[in-house]
Parts: sequence; C-alpha cells; structure tokens
Amino acid sequence: TARSLSARFAVVKDPRDFGATVTGSSDQTTYWNLALAAIQAAGGGVLIVPPGTSRVDGPLTYTGDRLSIIGSGYSSVVSKTGTTGDWLNVTGNKITIENFTLEAPTNSSADILLNLATTAGNVTISQMLVNGGYDVLTLDVGAQLFLGDSTFNNFTHDGITLGASWGGLTSIHDVEMNVVGTVN
Repeated sequence: TARSLSARFAVVKDPRDFGATVTGSSDQTTYWNLALAAIQAAGGGVLIVPPGTSRVDGPLTYTGDRLSIIGSGYSSVVSKTGTTGDWLNVTGNKITIENFTLEAPTNSSADILLNLATTAGNVTISQMLVNGGYDVLTLDVGAQLFLGDSTFNNFTHDGITLGASWGGLTSIHDVEMNVVGTVN
C-alpha cells in the first residue's frame, strides 16, 4: 500500500521543530534527541542539520535502522563544546551522515565523535568537514563502509577505527586527515 504524502514527510525531522535553536550559544542535545526519538519511533528517517550553528554537546543516541543525518552544506555547523563523551552513538544499519560541519575541541581526552556500532552494515559518510575531537570515527562491526569527499582536521588520537570483528567491504576515497598529537 502506498503511503500518503504526509506519512512520507513525517519521517523527516528538523530539531528546530522540537525547540532547538541555531544560535550556537546553548546546548541543544535534548531537542536533537527528541527528533531522533521521533525518527526511531517511525522506523527510520532523516534528521535535518539546519543551516547556522547548533551547539549539540551530546551524546545523541539512536538505536534502529535507516537513519540519515543530512545538512545543507558546510554552513550547517554542529558544535560540540564538551571535552569528554561521545557526540553520536548509533546502533543499527543503513546509516548515512553527510553534508555538514562537525566541530569539537582539540583538547578532547576521550570522546568519539561518530561512534557507530552497526550490526549489519551499510554506513555512508560523505561531504563531511570534521574539526577537532579525539577519535573521529569508530565502527565496531558491520558489512559496508563508504567514506568519501570528507576532511578530518585537528583530531588528537585516531581518525578511523574499525573494530576487531569488522571484516566488511570498505570504500574510502577523497578523504583528507590532519592529526594533531599521537596517532595509535
């Protein structure tokens, strides 16, 4: 049965519709998690990263499949100001993260910006500009990673960590990585 137009758009969520602002001055994690909970309840969907600067210290949490986090270019900025704790924790598959800037302090000591514990794969990360953080991307298990057209700057530990049980198809192209500190 075909879904109605309103049902199809019901799974596209903007954190501003849940009370978030894009002034960059106060932590908006609660509103972003409300938007993610609505997407999770719908069985998947799109989280819009609005233009402007959104302070989201995290952690953002999503358990489920079919999540896309999509910005409108590098002017869609998410700023994490805290120096500890992950920014995004996702368990599921068919995950897409693309087309925005993620900023974090370069003095972070134990955070993972994108902590994706995928259980069956299909992770796509593209057109991302990531500035700062400790570990940029950690994938525990999964079948496919597609990473491209992205830049990771000024992180202090690991850029990409694939877990011991990874073993999936990995495609990485046009990725620039600039570390500050020691890489393990």
